[in-house]
Amino acid sequence: MKILIGNAFPLTLIRRKVVIDKANLSELQSLASHSEIYSFWGHENTLKSAIKVLGFDISPLFGRIPVELNDENYPVLFDIVFKECWILSPNFKENFRPKIGEEVSEDLIIGWNTLKISWL
Repeated sequence: MKILIGNAFPLTLIRRKVVIDKANLSELQSLASHSEIYSFWGHENTLKSAIKVLGFDISPLFGRIPVELNDENYPVLFDIVFKECWILSPNFKENFRPKIGEEVSEDLIIGWNTLKISWL
């Protein structure tokens, strides 16, 4: 199985019906243990913390490569069509929002939010 994962998914690329479900980190970890990971992680400053919390590497293979859409409006990365995408995003301390390009230290991350987007 192949898993698409990132820290955010651009809403401008949702052009067909999707379901977005709150997921458990343990669900993603279990699925990933027997899957190939394809990452489009976009923020270098949270990558190390995400790898630590997940327990496996989600570094993109070639930097920040954008997800594209195929003719049926499913997400594509490295010519692989996906019908699911996992999003792992940090929850920051109350009233904190990083500035553009700001490095975020681990002590500002209080947890992680896990979502699963399914294209129908």
